[in-house]
Amino acid sequence: MQKRCEMLIVLFSLIFTGGCSLLETEESVVDNQSYIDYTYGTSESGKVKKEFHFINSDDYEVQSDVEFIYDNEQIAGKIFTDYKTSQPVVLQKDTFIYNGEKLLRQLQLLRETTTDGRLKVSKEYNYNYPQANTRTKVIRNQSGIVEDSIVYVYNGELVISEKHFTEKSSGGFNYEYNSSEKLVLVTDLNGIKLYENQYDENGLLSKTLIFKDGQLNTTITFERILKGATLSIKKYAQKAGAADKILSSVKVFEAGKLVELNEYATAACGANWWCTRYQYY
Repeated sequence: MQKRCEMLIVLFSLIFTGGCSLLETEESVVDNQSYIDYTYGTSESGKVKKEFHFINSDDYEVQSDVEFIYDNEQIAGKIFTDYKTSQPVVLQKDTFIYNGEKLLRQLQLLRETTTDGRLKVSKEYNYNYPQANTRTKVIRNQSGIVEDSIVYVYNGELVISEKHFTEKSSGGFNYEYNSSEKLVLVTDLNGIKLYENQYDENGLLSKTLIFKDGQLNTTITFERILKGATLSIKKYAQKAGAADKILSSVKVFEAGKLVELNEYATAACGANWWCTRYQYY
């Protein structure tokens, strides 16, 4: 169930990035990665060992990284290290605690300053399972004050609704899927359309429509380019009424694994804003 939530979060968090640089396409060779679309990520690729961050895709000097620690198949910890100072500095550590297969608690520790000071609890995530198809998540800050309470409702492995409750407001989302269990529609709790996904004849995500106040705001499209054994999937964003679409990000796959994610800046047209590379066990 956690994996499904993470996929939704990744999809929506990437939708609003932008840029405007185009890569040349060439005729596809035999596509042995034809099952992969833009929603395919590290959790589908395998057990990620490290995530490396670079300034751009031409850069090979690591700015920071994240090390993933496992207990058998369960993620047990993450260590965030910064390399921009003279000596590597661990800035954050996350610890995950389980009861069997169910995640119960996540502790996020942050360093109080960039180069020194101790790691202290910044956020605490507590999970509960009041019913077979329900999971709750309560997020507390370093003072123990509840920042958000979230209730997830599932149909099997699929999240069908999520409701947020804070001290000052509440809201949430409903999710609808097609017969292939792929996300097709996201609405708010009043039924107002927020996102709509469209798929091609092969079941791959081809377009995402983003709505604001009930009106189409942005159209996201995807382009697949296969060069030898390397598959690149480019994501474009086009505002309603705009003449041109803008390249916002590119995912690169090798042998069925996500190996690189390039994100592009909106302000600097064509500028590669950030590059993430992945290493697997």
